[in-house]
Amino acid sequence: MRRKKAEEDARLEEVNRKSEETFNELMSLNGKGQELAKQRDDLLLMQVIAPDYRGGHIPELLMNYLFNGRAQTLSEAINVYHTEKHQQEMYMLAEQQRRDAQMAQQRQLDLAWQQMNMLRQQTEMQSEALKAAKEARDAAKNAELWSWISMLDNY
Repeated sequence: MRRKKAEEDARLEEVNRKSEETFNELMSLNGKGQELAKQRDDLLLMQVIAPDYRGGHIPELLMNYLFNGRAQTLSEAINVYHTEKHQQEMYMLAEQQRRDAQMAQQRQLDLAWQQMNMLRQQTEMQSEALKAAKEARDAAKNAELWSWISMLDNY
């Protein structure tokens, strides 16, 4: 009985091992099959799409649109591509306009600061000139006063 049990266990172990080997082979073949299917799909797609859409990353995008359900036909996938391309161009244009507006605003601020500094300097110069004029006026008044005093002293 023990011998039968040991034989059954050995057979079961052999079946499990062969089953695992078969499973691994199937997985390997499945991976190769998927790779071949992708290559076949890529080749078929390259024969179907117009030359304008064969370059760069465009075929991959079109395939993604089809496989992800964003498009049902190649024509719809191309429309999705153009829509996204247009949206991206509009975003880039808006970003450039925002940067340009920001730079123009910065230039205006810089100009305003320069004008304010010039006005401050002019105000300081006018203040100094006014102070000098007042001092000159006061000196003239003092001189006139002293001249009257000295005339009075001489009488």
